[in-house]
Amino acid sequence: MKREILKLYKNLNLNKKIRYTTLVSFFAMFVLCFAVITAFFTYREKELSENRLIDMYERIDARLNHYMDEIDMSAYTVMCSKWVQQLLNETGFSTSAEMQMYRKNASHFLSSYSSMYDNLKCVIFSEDQSYIKSNNSFNVRQGFDIREQEWYGELEKEEKYRELDHSSMLTERVGKDSLTVYYIAKNIYTFQNIGYFAVNLEYGQFQFVSEMLNENEYVLIRNQNGQTVFSNMEEREELLEKITSENGEISGSSHLRVYEEKVMEDGWTIWLLTENPTVFESVRRHLYIFLIIIPVIFVFLGISLLMSRYLTEPIVKCTEAFREVQNKNFEICIQHQYTDEIGGMLDGFNEMTRNIKRLIEQNQLMYQAHQQAELKILQQRINPHFLCNTLEIINGMILLGDSDQAIELTGMLGKMYRYDLGEDDIVPVREELSYLKNYLDILAYKYRNLQVAYQIEPEVLDMPLLKFICQPLVENSLKHGFCKRAGNERIEIGIRLLNGNICIIIQDNGNGMKETVLEELREKIAMLKKNQAAEINDYIGVLNTARRIFLQYGRECVFEIESSVVLGTRTEIQIPVKE
Repeated sequence: MKREILKLYKNLNLNKKIRYTTLVSFFAMFVLCFAVITAFFTYREKELSENRLIDMYERIDARLNHYMDEIDMSAYTVMCSKWVQQLLNETGFSTSAEMQMYRKNASHFLSSYSSMYDNLKCVIFSEDQSYIKSNNSFNVRQGFDIREQEWYGELEKEEKYRELDHSSMLTERVGKDSLTVYYIAKNIYTFQNIGYFAVNLEYGQFQFVSEMLNENEYVLIRNQNGQTVFSNMEEREELLEKITSENGEISGSSHLRVYEEKVMEDGWTIWLLTENPTVFESVRRHLYIFLIIIPVIFVFLGISLLMSRYLTEPIVKCTEAFREVQNKNFEICIQHQYTDEIGGMLDGFNEMTRNIKRLIEQNQLMYQAHQQAELKILQQRINPHFLCNTLEIINGMILLGDSDQAIELTGMLGKMYRYDLGEDDIVPVREELSYLKNYLDILAYKYRNLQVAYQIEPEVLDMPLLKFICQPLVENSLKHGFCKRAGNERIEIGIRLLNGNICIIIQDNGNGMKETVLEELREKIAMLKKNQAAEINDYIGVLNTARRIFLQYGRECVFEIESSVVLGTRTEIQIPVKE
C-alpha cells in the first residue's frame, strides 16, 4: 500500500505535488500544534497539581507540628505550675484540708485545660502513683507501674513518649484510635522525677486539617500501625482504592496526582491527592486558543496554495518547454504575463532557445572546419632533427665516396617527404607501413645494432588507416626506450585483424617505464578519450597520436600501453575498419 501511494505521488505533476504536499503539511502542522498545545497545558496542569500537593503537604505538616508543639508547651506549663509541684511533692501544706482544697482545684484546672483542646483527656500522677488526678475519670489502671514498660527508657531519655497501643495502662474509657503522650514531671528545684503527666488525643481532634483543604483536595493520614488518623475520602471510596493498595503502596492514576510523605516524629504517613483535569477538560478550558489558531492556519493554507500556484505554473511551463528543446524544437516560446523575476526568467528562457538555435547552426559549421584543422595540426611531421641528421649522413657518404648509399638514402628520404606532403589523411596500411620502413632504414645508419621484426597479415595491407600512427610510437621507443643503452635494441611491429578491428602492436625491449609514470600516462590517455580537447604538456608524441585516433575514430577504439623495466614497452591500438 505504501509503495502504491509513493508511486502515485511520483507520477503527479509538480503543481499537484505541491498542492497535496501543502495540504498534508498543514494538516500535519495542525495535528502537531493541537498535540503540542494539549500536551503543554496537560503538563502545566500536572505541574500545578504537583506544586499544589507539595504546598498542601507543607501546610498540613506545619499545622500538625504546631498543634503538637502547642500541646507540649501547655503540658510543660502545667507540670511547672506551683500547685502541681506542691501536689506531687506533697510539700507546702499546713493542714490536710488545705491539701484537699488543692486537689479539688487541680480537678477544676484539668477540666478547664481539657476544654481548651476539644475535651482531650489528661491525667497527672506521682512517681509512686500515691497521687492520681484526672478529668473525665481518665485514670491509670490500678496496679500498673509505668517504670516496667519496655519504652520507659526512651521516656526517661527524651522526657516525653508518644504511645499508640495504650489499652494496657489506661482505663477502658480511652479510645483505641487515639494518641497518648507521656511527660516526666520534675522538681523545678532539684530536677528529680516527681511524677508523670499523660495527655490523650483522639484522632477526631485532628479534624482541623479539613479546614485547610480546598475543593478537589483529599488527605489520608495513617499512623505507623495503619490506623486512620484523618481522612476526607470516606465518600470517595474509589479514590481511596486508587491511592493505596492493600499493602499500602501507591497505585496511581492518569488523572490523579498523589503525594506521599512522612509527618510527625512518630512515623505517620500522609497521602495527598488531587484530581488532574483530563486531556478533554484541558482542551475545553483553553478552547479559545484553538479558536484563534485554527482560522490563522486556514488563512495561511489559502495563501500557501495561491503562492504555490503562482510559483509552480511557470515551472511547469518551463518543464514542458525544456522537453520541446530536448526534442530539438528550438522554435518554442513561452507566453506569459509575469512582470517580476519569474517573467525575467521566462524571457531569458525564450532568448536562450533562440541563441541555442543560432549557436547550434554556427557550431555545426565550425565543428566541421575545426575537426579538419585539428587533424592537420596534430599530424606528426618529420622531425627537423631527423632531417638534419639524415642530411649529415648523406654528406658524410658523399665525402667518403660512397655515392651509391648516398643515392639510396636520398631516395628513401624523398619518399618520406612525398608521403608527408600528401593531401590524403587516410591511406592504405601498406603506405603507412612503407613510410615506417623507410624511417627505420634511415635510422639503421645511426642505430647499428637495431633489429626490427615485422608481423603483418596480408589482408590488412589494403585497409584504410589514419596517417602517422606508427611512426611517433616507434620514435618514442628509440628516443626513450633505448636511452643510455648500447646494443641489442629490438622493435617488433605487428598489424593484424582482431574482432573486425585493425590491431597494431609495437613492442620494444627497452628500459620500460616505472609504475608511477605508466599510471600517469594511462590516466591522461583516459582523459583524452573523454575529452579530445584536453590540454597536454608532456608525452607529446604518444598523447598526440592518441588524440588523433580518438578524434578520427571516436571513443570505441582501444589505446593501451603496458610497460616493465625488465621486458620493455608494449603499445596496442585497435581501431574500427572504415571504408
